Parts: sequence; C-alpha cells; structure tokens
Amino acid sequence: MTPKQRLIHIYRQLEQLGGEKTFVARGFAIGVFISMTPTIPLNTVLAVILGFLLRGSIPAAFIGTLISNPVTIPFLYYAAYWLGVTITGVQGVSFNEILTLAYHFNGPGTLQEKIHEAGHLIHGKVPVLWATLTGGIIMGIPVAIGTYYLTLRLLRASTSERLIPSEEKHKNDSTPDPS
Repeated sequence: MTPKQRLIHIYRQLEQLGGEKTFVARGFAIGVFISMTPTIPLNTVLAVILGFLLRGSIPAAFIGTLISNPVTIPFLYYAAYWLGVTITGVQGVSFNEILTLAYHFNGPGTLQEKIHEAGHLIHGKVPVLWATLTGGIIMGIPVAIGTYYLTLRLLRASTSERLIPSEEKHKNDSTPDPS
C-alpha cells in the first residue's frame, strides 16, 4: 500500500466512525501524539487512557497509534532521542550501544535472560530514556495539535461533500451512461 493509499484508508476509517467530528478528531490526535513517544509496548493502553480522560474517540485514538509502525518507528524514535538529548543536555549513547541492545533483544535466549542482559546494558542510561520520552512528548504536542485541526477540517468537509470518492462510485463510473 502506497503512503497516499494508506492516508486515504485512514481517512475513510475515521469518516466511518461517526459521532461528533471534534470527538473523532480529538481521539485521532491523541493516538498520533502517543505515536510520537517511545512507548511502543504501551501505545494502545496509553491511547485508551488518554482518550477516556480527554474525552476523545477511543477507536480514533487506536487508529492514530498506527502512525508508529515498523517503517516509521526508527525515524520517530531517533527524532525523539535527538530532541530530548539536545534539550535536556543528557549525555547520549553511542550507535554501537543501541545495536548491542537490539542484538540482545533479538538474539537467542529466554525473555528473562534478555531482560537481565538489557538491564546491564541500560544501567546508567535511564537519563537517556527519560530524555527520549521528553523529546517525544515535546515533538508530539505540535504534531497532535496540527493533526486535530487538519482531521477536524477534513471530517467537516466530508459532511458537505465527499472529498475522496468511494470505491463504489469508481466502479459505477466505469459503466457507460445509458442516456
């Protein structure tokens, strides 16, 4: 699926949720915000909690978390890391340390062994993790605000006229007009 097709698919999913446009846009923005933070194992849980607390659409928040995926995660997390380390002044980690940590998580061994080894590698690096989280939050705020207003505008426009023609219309357009 091309990026354009993916965006159209996301837009159609949001459009089908129904309900107040602001409710859906708020939920989607919450999910996108969570996607900017390095919290991948907890993205869905955090999106549900924030969606509930901030009164946004929980299904839309879930859709927003899909922005962080195997293709985008390296870019998002590196940007969060760079921003966080730059802002906080925390001493960063070397690329070799990151590769070593990734190797140990993907290498052989039980989950308990992997967690134990990761603990040794991360020991003393907690400030870097906090800096990365801080960078993700700082990066996520303007992205979420922009996402909210863009999504709201698109959803409101879709009520007056459909911005993206449905697949059924494309199928019907290919048939000759009998008149």
